[in-house]
Amino acid sequence: MSKIAYRGCWIEYDPPPIPVRFCDWQWWHDSYDGAPDSGDRRCGASPSLLGAQQDIDEMLAEAE
Repeated sequence: MSKIAYRGCWIEYDPPPIPVRFCDWQWWHDSYDGAPDSGDRRCGASPSLLGAQQDIDEMLAEAE
């Protein structure tokens, strides 16, 4: 599946090879710095596309 753009972020279906489904959808901000020491928390994992969108909405609301 290709990446989905949503409010300046990307969402991608990428289920890990484990039998749980709470982290099947990965999302990250377009300017996310993934370095471990960056402190950038603009990424996450969600159980569904709708859940990822809601998590992004919450993250953006907290940043305002």
